Amino acid sequence: MGNRKLKTLLINPPQTYYQDSTKFSKSFPLGLAFVAGMLDSKGYHVEILDTLFDSFEVNNLEKDIKIYGMSYNNIKKEIIKRDPDIVGIAAPFTAQAENALRVSKIVKEINENIITVIGGPDASVRAEKILKQSKSFDFAVIREGEYTMLELVETLDSNNLEIIEQIPGLAYRKNGNIHFTPNRSFNHELDDLPLPAYHLFDMDAYLNANDEHLNA
Repeated sequence: MGNRKLKTLLINPPQTYYQDSTKFSKSFPLGLAFVAGMLDSKGYHVEILDTLFDSFEVNNLEKDIKIYGMSYNNIKKEIIKRDPDIVGIAAPFTAQAENALRVSKIVKEINENIITVIGGPDASVRAEKILKQSKSFDFAVIREGEYTMLELVETLDSNNLEIIEQIPGLAYRKNGNIHFTPNRSFNHELDDLPLPAYHLFDMDAYLNANDEHLNA
């Protein structure tokens, strides 16, 4: 990984919906924006790939199932183009876990040395199961991710991997077993957090989102 600071790509993956399920709706990925803001404030190169806004598509998986968001072929092209050292993937809830998993597999197909991290509510409640089921994820961030992700990136950047076990809020695979570090306390002083990295997003796209075409 050299002497340069590591480059992190944070991905909001596509979402799958059944025809009779709740209507899909675009929303701003605030959690990723906070994590990006923390990394950016410490001088790390961080980028966002929100597949629900960038090159948005609606693809029919089966007759009554649709995938909303950038196609997986284009996701692969974007990851190759951006050439990250670390990829963080959001998993908002268990029903969408398969999409996060598919993105992680794409990352490892591109380069198995890219570090993959899953975060979000699903990772917080199912970290052990996720890591056992898929070797395409290296780490799971449990609970709030701003400081945990920062400390993980700093540790990987320093190549001092022995201290990973000292980072609160992580689950990871070691010698075939899943290890958990102690839980990280919740952030009670929210004003101490850097602002979300709004400058990494096309905010006009979010403010003017039009979902009329989603019923196609």
